[in-house]
Amino acid sequence: MRVKKRSTRGWTSPNPRGAGAPGAVALLSCWFVLFAGCAQAVRQPVEITATNSAKATNTVDWSPLGLTLQRVVDGEAVRRDPLRESQAELTRLFAQLAHVGPTSTPSQFEHRADRVSYWLNAHTAATLFSLALLAENNDAPEQVPPGFDERFTFEVDGQFRSRAELAAAARNAAAEDWRVELALPTVTEKGPPLPSRIYLAEMLDAQLDRAVRRAFATPRVVRVNHGEIKQIQLWPGLWRLRSRLISDYEASLNTTDATMLNVVLAWTETSFDRVTLNSAVGYAEVPMPQTRRVAWQSFEAADLIDAALGG
Repeated sequence: MRVKKRSTRGWTSPNPRGAGAPGAVALLSCWFVLFAGCAQAVRQPVEITATNSAKATNTVDWSPLGLTLQRVVDGEAVRRDPLRESQAELTRLFAQLAHVGPTSTPSQFEHRADRVSYWLNAHTAATLFSLALLAENNDAPEQVPPGFDERFTFEVDGQFRSRAELAAAARNAAAEDWRVELALPTVTEKGPPLPSRIYLAEMLDAQLDRAVRRAFATPRVVRVNHGEIKQIQLWPGLWRLRSRLISDYEASLNTTDATMLNVVLAWTETSFDRVTLNSAVGYAEVPMPQTRRVAWQSFEAADLIDAALGG
């Protein structure tokens, strides 16, 4: 497996003819905002050679992803060393995904649940592999870099796709099912956490319900601020769904003047969470500030796990 860098868009320097003060200013300005838009982030294809055994089957064995999730996910945190050590399993999985998928082998994905679970699992695998590749050159990067969602591309269903493109494919396959948005994990300290298990077509509906309940129960997605400025902060991905979810809630109960608090309460399972949310009635609802900080497992938690295992 090798990671090959390639630029998706070239950059052309200004015409040197007649370059005066305006041209110089334009050139300096472009350099000044280089990382803000004058040049697009380099996309790095992760090239994996498919084995003959992988090419011989038209189905996907998701067990490498399931094993990786067991090793890497600690609640809502990510374990550093197991992640770095999981590239062999993820490589084995992507050797299959390169030539199996809804377009490459459509007979295997006749049902919507087959397609949605495929794209959700592929997105999770790409998320883990992307973070593992970052950790190769940095012991544990505290933050993901700008453009992380587009940085690494993986051959999935016959073409190279980034995390962002895999997420879009999952949304397209799900059509009007908004639950998928809360099943697409982030590795940062805000947003839906990584799943603990792979998605299965035969269990997809129940698993999506669980993903929503889990997301609504974590302050990574819904945070109540009882401080001087009383707010309910919503993860930006959930904030974008706000109008739709409120409208659906009002239509289902034939009511008006609902808020996102009503929507979240309808999905809340525990009495503790309901009491916490009910204490925020009347609070302003605002989008949550974003972060690029990685949700690594704390060193203290890692030491406790090692001690329990006799390490």
